[in-house]
Amino acid sequence: MKTESLLNHLLPLAKRSFSNLSHDPDGQGERTINEYSTELENDIADITSWAQSENQKELLTETLCRYAANYEKYLSSWLSSQSNCASSFITGGSNFPVSQQQKRHRWADNHYNTFREWRTRVLKAIKKFYTPSVDALELNRQKLADALKLHSFMKLVNSAHRDFVKNPQSIDALTLSDTWKIKIRSFIPQYSWIKHPFAPYQFTNNKARIKMYESRIKVLEEKNSKAEAIGKKEIPFADGFVILNFTEDRIQIKHNEKPPREIINRIKSNGFHWSPSNKVWQRQITEQAIYKASLLTGINHDTLTAKHHE
Repeated sequence: MKTESLLNHLLPLAKRSFSNLSHDPDGQGERTINEYSTELENDIADITSWAQSENQKELLTETLCRYAANYEKYLSSWLSSQSNCASSFITGGSNFPVSQQQKRHRWADNHYNTFREWRTRVLKAIKKFYTPSVDALELNRQKLADALKLHSFMKLVNSAHRDFVKNPQSIDALTLSDTWKIKIRSFIPQYSWIKHPFAPYQFTNNKARIKMYESRIKVLEEKNSKAEAIGKKEIPFADGFVILNFTEDRIQIKHNEKPPREIINRIKSNGFHWSPSNKVWQRQITEQAIYKASLLTGINHDTLTAKHHE
């Protein structure tokens, strides 16, 4: 897909949009079209790189066409709104409608901001769709391994510095990189309480991270065990049922019929979000989420908690 041909027909609009804003509207229009053509080309390249599987590649053409068409629509909307704007430096200050132009400039700025916000939001959504999700348990295990490795390395460096102070020749026998050997030789403490290259607070902070990852791993392992052993549990209430979906780590509220607007607003205000694919209101399973679901549905909290801990 050639983005140049896609946006070149907007060149007259781009030139017109700068007719009362620039001393060189034609040149400014051309530069603007080139700039956004390049951006669109880069966006298309990024989207293409995100599609890895064969199924994803089958959807790629449709995704690219839709994205390019919407990109052009938002860009055109901004350029059109800007064509009504003028600058007193270009048109002259005599009888210049300041108040009117201020409104038109705000209107054009709103169109521009909408365009940029749309691009950021849609690219994020497309990347999320095409990029495989990282398993949270494995990610935290890797982070824990990295934190433990860092802890060992910090101990090694400080120990090497301690030995170096006593015997400068001792550093030659170490397997540390030349960069770290230089750092140890040239180490000058910034404060009197820092005796070695890695300060005590760095050990404290890293130990806190280790504990945090260990805690997360424990919670995720428990959730995975429930997902394998239980899968889903459904608890009925007057207007539907609550689903403890351990497989997806979501507590879900499903109504037999669409609830009134005030009920929907109450559900939203309690942290639940609508899932179009599952056709349920849901949020991550936590003790707080279970408590909120109990309030919203009238199901006894102990009943939901018992199901949660089965």
